[in-house]
Parts: sequence; structure tokens; C-alpha cells
Amino acid sequence: MKRLARPAAGLVLLACLSGPLAAQGYAVRLDLEAQSYAFRGLTADSLRADSVVMSGSGSPQTPGGQAAICPGTSVGYCDFFRAGPRIQAAPLTAQADGNLWGFGVPGLRLHAALRVATELGDADAVATVTPAVQLLEGYAEYTRDWLRAALGRQIVTGRLGYIGFDGAKAAIRSASKGLEFSGYIGRGLAQATFLSPSNPAVNPLDQFQPAKGETVAGASLGWTNRYADARVDYQREVDNDTRNFVSERIALSADGRLGSGWGVSGGADYDMSFDQWGSADLSLRHTGGRITGSAGVRQYRPFFNLWTIWGVFNPTPYRAANGALAVDVTSRLQLRSSLEYFWYGDTHTSTPLVSVLDHGWRGTLAAGYRLSPAWTADATVEFDRGVGAAATDFQGQVRWTPGGKINLSGHLGTVSRPLEFRYNDATLVWLGAQGEYQASERLKVSLLADWLHDNQKEPDVGGYGWSQLRVSLRASWFFNSRADLVPLPKGLPRRPPPQ
Repeated sequence: MKRLARPAAGLVLLACLSGPLAAQGYAVRLDLEAQSYAFRGLTADSLRADSVVMSGSGSPQTPGGQAAICPGTSVGYCDFFRAGPRIQAAPLTAQADGNLWGFGVPGLRLHAALRVATELGDADAVATVTPAVQLLEGYAEYTRDWLRAALGRQIVTGRLGYIGFDGAKAAIRSASKGLEFSGYIGRGLAQATFLSPSNPAVNPLDQFQPAKGETVAGASLGWTNRYADARVDYQREVDNDTRNFVSERIALSADGRLGSGWGVSGGADYDMSFDQWGSADLSLRHTGGRITGSAGVRQYRPFFNLWTIWGVFNPTPYRAANGALAVDVTSRLQLRSSLEYFWYGDTHTSTPLVSVLDHGWRGTLAAGYRLSPAWTADATVEFDRGVGAAATDFQGQVRWTPGGKINLSGHLGTVSRPLEFRYNDATLVWLGAQGEYQASERLKVSLLADWLHDNQKEPDVGGYGWSQLRVSLRASWFFNSRADLVPLPKGLPRRPPPQ
């Protein structure tokens, strides 16, 4: 950021000196959220081997009934896990997002997004409050009909994912030809964060991760018309210390509108560093008066930077075929469903002692019903049968929107899943309510409360359940100078019709 401070300050100074500030305006949104929840983990413990007793099934356990592991009689001690301490988390976060314009230069604005977080409960209960202050975005932008240029901390999203950087970005577009070319370069932030790659909060592998950060650069070319959209993205990252490549990828994406409610979309990314195709998808969709559906295929392969060790393991992608259908049975009732079957490729490994499952499926069944203009109900059942895991989930909700300043809803749900190692099966049931109140056009307040009951069928008396009451309070304020509101022109006197 120090490298960008002088150019950004110069740009702001130039804007302030270039003309009168008669039309200067601002718009700021402030979100404040406080939560309260609890969790507990496991605490490792041990006892003398001669204190262990045998359960009815012949397995060792503590005198209190907790399952124990005895590595051998020569050690003299057996290991077991007991419930860890109850940790009460109460994170408080505030985020401000604002724009400032009207510096005498048409098309120039300043944008900033800042996040402040603290923990009101147990210290170090959650990692998301570290560091306490984060600059999410902060840049000066200049926009014309054919140009957009920005300098500062920015976010780029697309087929290649989500990446932040401190640098410059520019885009040139031609509306008549439907073309847009953009490019960016700067000091990259850690993947999926707003922090430097060397920040201790996101750097557990500091002996491998680039110590002096990374330089990220990319470009994209997009084309659009009334029938289709297409885009090509290119991105590379370079280690600032060794000058070695961190990653280099290219992506293609397209969307076509075939007419009569039909459309097709797809894309793929190619990892030039590993010389292999990454994730890809292709889908066909239809949107009609009462029926909406889609069908497609996709492949998912995880992406790793070259400095990580995970790429050495050559992760095997999985492929899937999926479909979804929504039908408006009546003006009040809608039915929805989806299904996906997936399978993994050949890992070229041998497991003669066990049988490995390499496929699975997931699906949903849902229904929505409008009881009245103010009352709606919705229910969803989800099934997930994967490789080494499974879950069955049900969620239901009733919402009341009278059309005024109040919006109320109640919800319930349950999820059942098998847990390995310490447990057989586990069931979680929750019941909650949410309310929103629009106090004014600038202020909205919402309150969410959930009661959760966790039932784990354990083989011993460990008591690791985390039944609890969770509460979340959120308030949003919006402030602006109203300088962006263009007044209506004065009315013309009514003239008599021509004779």
C-alpha cells in the first residue's frame, strides 16, 4: 500500500484542484452484526493401564465409561478423550462501504470498504476477528463511456476465482461492437482473503509461502450481443522473492440464448503450470411460463499454487451429471427437484485389503406454497450419499410479509449424518425465528434466534453434545448526501389541443 499512497494522493489532489466542488456527494452503508454461540472440542487425557476396565463388549474404557486406547502393556498408560471446555463466542463486526464523488472531474469517485471486528466472549474463540481491522477495498476510479480505470485495493472475480490485489486496473469497451478488454497488475493478497500472504493469520506454512508476497497480473477479453456472451481470462502470479511462477491459468466461458426460453452455457479453465485441464461445465436450460429446468455435466479439479505441497499428490477430479426441474402446479404451489450423480476418475492405486467406493449422488425435493399475499411456506428435503459420508437434511420455513415495515419468519430443520471414529450416528434439530424491522428508509434492524439440539449416539459417556441457543443481531444504516438524485424538470403548461 505504501507504493500506492503517493499516486493515489496525487490523483485525489488533482481532482480537488481541478474545479469547484458544488456537486460533491457521498453514500455510506454501515452494517453492524453481533452473534452469540458456543462450541466445545476434545481434550486428550490418559490414565494408568491398571486403572482401565473392560466394557461389556470387551473393549477397554475408563472407570467413568469413556472409551480408551491402550497401545501396549509396555507403555503403562492408556489414552482417552474427554469433553473439552465450553467456549462461548461472541464476535462483533462492523463493516462500512462508501463512495465519494463530485471533485470537479466528471466520472471520478473514491470507494472504500472497511471491516472492524472484535471478540466479546472467550479470547481467541474465533479466527475471523484477527486482524481486528481490514481494508477490504480502497481505490480511486475514473469512468467514461469507453474507459474505466482504478488505482488502489481491488477485487477481481471471474471464472478463475476470487483474488484481491493492491494495484491498477483498466478496462476499454466499445458498446457498438460489444467488446471489452481489461487488464490489471499489482501486489496480490492471500487467496480468498484481504490480507497479505505473509500475514500470520493466513500463513501457517510460512516456510513455503512466498515471504515477500506475490505479483498478480491478468487480462480478459469479452464479447456480447443479443444472442451470446463470451469471455477469455488469463492470470499469472509471480513470487516477488525468487521471481518464480506461482500460477498461470487461462479460462474460457460462454453463454448463448437460443430463443423461446432456451439457453446454453459452459466454460473451462486450463492450468498452464501443471499442463492440465481444471474445472469445466456445460449446461442446457429452459425457462417457460410454468416449467423451468436445466441439465448438464461438469468436472471439478481443485487448484493449488506451485509453492504448496498438495499439487504433488496429483488430485483426481470428479465428474458429474445433473438436472433440475421446477414446476408451477398452480398459481400458489411450486414443486422443485434436483439430482446429481458424480464419480471419481482412476487414481491408479491398489487397495487389495479394502473395497473403495468411487461414486455417489445428491438430490433435493422442495415445495413452496403461497397461503395468501402475506403468508408463504417452503419445505426442502436434501439427500447426500457420497464417498465416505452421507447426510439427510430437512428444512421448513413460514414467512409473513404484511407489506409494511415488519417481516417475520419461523423455521425448523433436522439433519442426520453418520460420524466416524468416536460416534455411530448423530442428529441435529433446530428451531428458530427471525424478524426484520424497517425503521426508516435509512435504518433496518433484524434479529435471529436458533435453538439447536444435538443428539450423538456415542459408544461411551463422553458427552460431546453442543446443544445451545444462538442469537444474532444486525443493524444496517444508509447515509447519503442525495447529490446523486437528479430532480425532475419543471412541468410545462398545459396547452389546448389543436383545432
